[in-house]
Amino acid sequence: PNNWGLGIVWGVAVDTRDRIWVVHQIAGQYLEDIKKAGKVPAPAVLQFDQQGNLLQAWGGQGQGGWTQGKDRPFFPAQHINVDWKGNIWVSEESRGHAVVKFTPEGKFLLQIGEVDKTNGSNDTKLLGAPSGIDFDPAANEVYIADGYVNQRVIVFDADTGAYKRHW
Repeated sequence: PNNWGLGIVWGVAVDTRDRIWVVHQIAGQYLEDIKKAGKVPAPAVLQFDQQGNLLQAWGGQGQGGWTQGKDRPFFPAQHINVDWKGNIWVSEESRGHAVVKFTPEGKFLLQIGEVDKTNGSNDTKLLGAPSGIDFDPAANEVYIADGYVNQRVIVFDADTGAYKRHW
């Protein structure tokens, strides 16, 4: 729709209502390919129903501090998951060093980590190229695979972002 083009699709997740969430990246060559095709970049996060109909799309510059950094004209997400409350969590592993939580409508809720900052596997606040996100609803925790720069799994409170533990 809307003459949109997708870049590289990095993540797909399904929520509890079987809606499909897609996150893609449009920087660099992907942006050039979209423009050459006569399209405009789609928002970074898209939601579809089971028939493939677009339900909503959002994600762009200014949604959380994570999207602000050098050479970041667009939302640079590379992983997506949906928690048990329906919130959308996205991460970017190459330089973003952050995981960001949004409502299903795209309202910014929480950021863990900072753009362009990392400090090794024992730091309890900064991430190092997070590549995966999962949850423990009973403990209200988010598990982050923090392993492209760091080598660990790190756990935070899913509501406050408070550090819990890592290994």
